[in-house]
This record gives sequence, structure tokens and C-alpha cells, in this order.
Amino acid sequence: MSETMSLEQPNLLLLSNSKSHGGGFLDWCLDVIQYHFRNEEEVLYLPYAMDDMDAAAITARFKFKTAGMNLRSIRSAISPHDEIRKAKAVFVGSGNTFLLLQRMYAAGLINVLRERILSGECKYFGVSAGATIACPTIKTTNDMPVVLPPFFNSLNLVPFQINPHYPDSDSESDYMGETREQRILEFLQHNDTPVVGLRESSGLEVFLSGSDGVPRVLLHGKKSARIFRKNCDPEEAPPGILKI
Repeated sequence: MSETMSLEQPNLLLLSNSKSHGGGFLDWCLDVIQYHFRNEEEVLYLPYAMDDMDAAAITARFKFKTAGMNLRSIRSAISPHDEIRKAKAVFVGSGNTFLLLQRMYAAGLINVLRERILSGECKYFGVSAGATIACPTIKTTNDMPVVLPPFFNSLNLVPFQINPHYPDSDSESDYMGETREQRILEFLQHNDTPVVGLRESSGLEVFLSGSDGVPRVLLHGKKSARIFRKNCDPEEAPPGILKI
């Protein structure tokens, strides 16, 4: 991390996964979350990606309590729109990205949440589906369209797409279908937005306040990210500052 970055607070924390092999919910990244929300006492949780939203809120609330933060589910709000207008910290969790986006559109939260974050008044933490909706669209999700949101356009907080849970191809596997890399390259045949393949137990800190208007992105974790651009060969980017 550069000296300039270390003196600032990132607006966005976007993680690939909520669980890692052998660990519990958010165990692998709890210290990163604590640092991201270090000046916040309460975090507003949007469990819209989950079928059982109340059960998801109980699990998340317990984990955040162990980290010294109070987590409040938007499900308890009389007006979700008003809650977003007041929130200084928002967590959007994992689950189905199509379901998440449909519910956010239905509640009228897309524009108001985007405005709050871009203004610097609200810090955002998204994991898996919650990281995907920070992008211009949800077209690089791994999920099945179990429901159909009115649009694929999402929060558009960053000028690139994320593919969470990015797996490397296994040359010894007998699987003969398309690899994730092939799926992303197919996306780039029809879209000109870079894609960041986030491997498990990795994530991005995004600083939106660059003087040139270009977000600065820091890759966390021990694994590299795979960066895809239209008409270019994919490249590996080690942890640290990303050039996307």
C-alpha cells in the first residue's frame, strides 16, 4: 500500500467469498472488515441475495458483534429508502445476484445507495453477489437467473466487472464444458468493460477520491487476480495496486 493510500479510507471493500475452506462465515476476512469499518459503530445489512433473509441476518449480526460492531438488517426498516439515506456503512452479502438486484430495484435502492457512496457519505462492503453489484452490470455473475430483475445494470461504482470465486482451469479434470476464462472472454466479445477474476480469499479496496477522477484499486490476499481486457491476453496481477 502506498503512503498516500494508507492515509485515506477506501470507499469500497469488495471480496470474492464469505467462507473459505475449513472456516466459518467471514472468518478469513474479519480483520479486513474491522479495518474497513473502523470508525463505524453500526452497519446496515442488505440480505436481499438470500432466500431466508432473517436467518442470514442472524448469522451476520453474530459475526459483526464479535468484531465489535452492531449490524442492523434493512428488513426491520419501515422505509428501506430512508435507511439508506441515513446509513454511513452498508454491507451487502452473498447469495443469488439476480435475486439481490431484483429486490434492490423493487425497493428503489439502486440510485440512492449509489449517490450515498459516490458522495463519500457511506462506506460499502460487498461480498460475492454484493461485490458483483458494485460493477456496471451483473453480467459477469456465476449465478443462475432464478428471477429476472428489470435491468442488468447495477450500482456502477467501479469502471470494471468482477467475477467472484474465479477458478483456474484443471488440466487433469475430465470436465469438457466451457471454463470460466472462456465465459469471460465470451463476455468481452460483446462488451468493452475489463473484468477482474477474483480468486477465493481475495478482495479489492477501492478509493474513489482520486484527483484525476480514476478510482484506485488495491488487491488484498495472497493470490493474484486475473485481469481480462477486450482484444488482449489475460494477465496476472499480484496483490497490491492494480492497473485495470
